[in-house]
Amino acid sequence: MPADEARLIADAQMRLEAKRAATNVEVAAPVKRTLEQTIERINNLPPVHIKPIASKAHEAVQTLRDRAGIPARNNYEIPDGDGRWHQARAAIVKRLGNGFLMAITGVQGTGKTQLGVSVIQVATNKNLPCKYALAMDFFIALKNTFEDAAKLSESQVIASFVKPKLLVLDEVDERSESAWENRLLFHMINQRYNNLVDTILISRKPESEFLISLGDSITSRIQETGGSIVCDWESFREAKL
Repeated sequence: MPADEARLIADAQMRLEAKRAATNVEVAAPVKRTLEQTIERINNLPPVHIKPIASKAHEAVQTLRDRAGIPARNNYEIPDGDGRWHQARAAIVKRLGNGFLMAITGVQGTGKTQLGVSVIQVATNKNLPCKYALAMDFFIALKNTFEDAAKLSESQVIASFVKPKLLVLDEVDERSESAWENRLLFHMINQRYNNLVDTILISRKPESEFLISLGDSITSRIQETGGSIVCDWESFREAKL
């Protein structure tokens, strides 16, 4: 090959290599800048605080308890024990979810309300929606539906007592036992009975007197599904639980 031709080919190859190098630098530089900017943005993002799963579960339980309407005076937990009160709690807890209807009776101070609240606490730990209410709350809510400016209908009030997986209805002996009250109480309890959700009725009356006051229809359902617990032990307030 003549020297001039060889030199021309060599010059052409050098120019081609120089062009390729320049092109690679021009392409690589924007990519590098974009990558650096992305890394910088990531580094400047605010820290992400991830709550542990246990904390989320605790919040869910607390929300259920807040919605349950537990009285502030009774809103504390009692550890396990071997007393009769503890045995009663264990017996009720064992039946949670079976759709029971149960009566709790006994004189004042034996921890009937605390027993119902304690069962609610266990139920909420199982993520079960619960409701605590006085029987009078139920009837007052129903009477409020008669007002012109009522926000809820009678059926909506009843539904709010039927829906929870566990209802603790306290001081049932404080009602007037009128035909109207008896009819609506049975209507609500019977819906819960048919829906297989748990219900606890609490009264200070002696067991036999309380069951008679409830009427044969409710009493037969209690005897069928849950029975009665008679709180005839020492004062709950004085005992060291």
